[in-house]
Amino acid sequence: MKRVNRTSNFQITVELTNDNFIASPNPAHRARLVTTRLGELAQELDTLDRTVSNYVHGGSFAKIYDRSQSHIAAQDIMEDWQTPIMAEMARSVSAGSGDVLEIGFGRGVAADFVQSHTPKSHTLIECNGAVIEDFFHPWRSQYDGRDIKLVEGFWEDTLDSLPLFDGILFHTYPLTEDEYVERVQRSVTFAAHFFEHAAKHLNSGGRFTYLTMEEDSLSRAHQRALLEHFAEFHVSKINDLEIPEDTRDAHWGNSMVMVTAIGR
Repeated sequence: MKRVNRTSNFQITVELTNDNFIASPNPAHRARLVTTRLGELAQELDTLDRTVSNYVHGGSFAKIYDRSQSHIAAQDIMEDWQTPIMAEMARSVSAGSGDVLEIGFGRGVAADFVQSHTPKSHTLIECNGAVIEDFFHPWRSQYDGRDIKLVEGFWEDTLDSLPLFDGILFHTYPLTEDEYVERVQRSVTFAAHFFEHAAKHLNSGGRFTYLTMEEDSLSRAHQRALLEHFAEFHVSKINDLEIPEDTRDAHWGNSMVMVTAIGR
């Protein structure tokens, strides 16, 4: 079976060479499914053509190296354009003012927003000793009397020792080049490798969020990955992000999809 979608800007051709591939009991089902997916791809290309005019040029990516114990400049930890996203993520996981887990302290921007919602408790996992010394300790001194716990180390080594939470905010980054290739370039979203762990550490009805890096919707693969681990998810869109022309982060447009996944 062969299907072609042709416009003045591109041509997409799909030819199924194996009769047992997508072999629906009714051949008409097969034809419709393939044609529908082909149409979706064409629509996605047209959408990209419209949205790339909003992109900034972007600078050179920072060299990927083992950043687990390196001194990192503030803007290399988190660029300022992410601040509105951090505010929304913190609001989402703090609904109900329960027990919140934040993975990746960074500069403490998201942590400040979490504390503004006065959670019952606030646990933070951070692996970088320099970040803990330079950013966490000065930040912690502002919240005397609050139930704030720091867990030093990688989440992979420490998460299983922690209880369940009402909210989990995941904001980390690749530590090595191999991790960047595997979890950014070859994944539906960087946080996908954490979905299973987040689901296991959420109370029923708890809320989980992360940076999606998607601009106006979620891909089918992204949605499937979420529904494999969570009861449901909610989607909104954060607009008017002020991305600097020389951003070194992996985002070039002025919007991002906000996801809140709900624990089973």
